[in-house]
Amino acid sequence: MSSEDAGASVGAGLPLQGLVPKLRLPEFRHAGGWQKRKLNELLFEPKQRNRDLKYGTEHVLSVSGEYGCVNQIAFMGRSYAGASVKEYHVVESGDIVYTKSPLKASPFGIIKANKGASGIVSTLYAVYRPTELADAAYLDYFFSRNHNLNSYLQPIVRKGAKNDMKVNNDAVLSGTIWIPGIREQQKIAEFLQSCDMLIAAEVEKLDALKDHKKGLMCQVFPVPGEINPRARFPEFESTGDWETKTLGDVAFYSSDRVRVTNLGLDSYVSTENLLQEYAGVRPAATLPTVGYVSAFVAGDILISNIRPYLEKIWLAPSSGGASNDVLVLRPRRGTNGGYLIYQLQNARFIAHVMKSAKGMKMPRGDTSAILQY
Repeated sequence: MSSEDAGASVGAGLPLQGLVPKLRLPEFRHAGGWQKRKLNELLFEPKQRNRDLKYGTEHVLSVSGEYGCVNQIAFMGRSYAGASVKEYHVVESGDIVYTKSPLKASPFGIIKANKGASGIVSTLYAVYRPTELADAAYLDYFFSRNHNLNSYLQPIVRKGAKNDMKVNNDAVLSGTIWIPGIREQQKIAEFLQSCDMLIAAEVEKLDALKDHKKGLMCQVFPVPGEINPRARFPEFESTGDWETKTLGDVAFYSSDRVRVTNLGLDSYVSTENLLQEYAGVRPAATLPTVGYVSAFVAGDILISNIRPYLEKIWLAPSSGGASNDVLVLRPRRGTNGGYLIYQLQNARFIAHVMKSAKGMKMPRGDTSAILQY
């Protein structure tokens, strides 16, 4: 799709013939079709420099694909500004910033609105300001879809030999998009902002539940130096003390193998598709070319043994195969995998693994030492 067609799939889809989205806010259903406009009708380059040094290095902004325009020091922990910020571009709140730095999902750069305080950006960025025909928040949402962003930029941007962007600031505005009138843009942005607020509220609730769960786990598992948990279910209060055992006493490494041809992308696990912070797995991108890999069954615990500090530990709900860098830990008879996973998904276990890990850039846990936990 060329930049001429960018925006043809806004919302639930924008047919090129109808020039209206399939899903439209009620008050605009009879407002007529959207218009095709060049981006230079919607944005202009203010060319405002920081020559009065109103802004210092503490005001330098970075542009993140996920978080948009953010204060560089707050986001990255330090300033990466040059010796002088006198020639830096000034970015007012509501301005649009294009960064020519490629990301995996957006190889031609990213376009973001500055939703925060005013600041400055390096001259490697391009800064634009909306005209009376455009709403910054709407354009931010529009270009947050990788399909819209890449479809728009691909015909405009030329990639250099070092993967750098060959495009001048005026050329970035030369493409066209389908766009509604200013009031409908604002209403769409308000609607999507309300969705973001709802998502943020639900995330806050989820985080609170996770913290509550951590507190409960401190009660139902013994803390270091104690034999019994501080809270027990009533039916087990008089069943005696807990036993102290090593991981090797209750589980072992499985040596089973499975033929790769018997696996699918949803049943193969490697260090690449095991997710950090105990977040589970995603489907594999590819299958290995070897004949056999480690086999696992439902109830096994899979541990990524490369960079253990990334906290990639998962309880398998079904059978599959795993790469050599994933340890397949199988509970012994009398040990419940669902219980054991909670003993391993914690900072104490990760610290134990890292204590004996070998290697600087890509540390690997010592398999024998792991079983001594």
